[in-house]
Amino acid sequence: MSKMQKLTDAFERLKSGNPIRISKSRKISPSAVEDEAGVGRSLLRNNDEYKHLLQQIVNAKRDQSQGAKSGNNKKLSSVDPRIKELTQDLEKSKSDKKALQKKYDKLLACNAELTQVILEKRFELHMDKISSGVVDNVLNYKEKQ
Repeated sequence: MSKMQKLTDAFERLKSGNPIRISKSRKISPSAVEDEAGVGRSLLRNNDEYKHLLQQIVNAKRDQSQGAKSGNNKKLSSVDPRIKELTQDLEKSKSDKKALQKKYDKLLACNAELTQVILEKRFELHMDKISSGVVDNVLNYKEKQ
């Protein structure tokens, strides 16, 4: 089988989506056709006798790329309303999060303030106990003398 026949057969298999040697997910390109045909990677680009086939491959590659882009646009347009809705939900959630964060920060500050008040009251009570006990001790000591 000639190299031209191998390349042509490989190109047809790639166009139909049934390659033998390479992955089915691989896109049409000169390198993919050369790999599928089992020939060197530079054969198509470096030989004038394959110029016509190379041009067909380049055209098929371009068509494949354009078809993929238009397919993606169709998918996006059908999903577009749902994307808008989800985006709005996300923005609302972000604003809710900010509001809750502000409330949490205020509560945290109040908690710290209350903790400080409690500590001061405990200290005052403790000092009252100590000072009253000291006065009683001093009075008792003077009475004994």
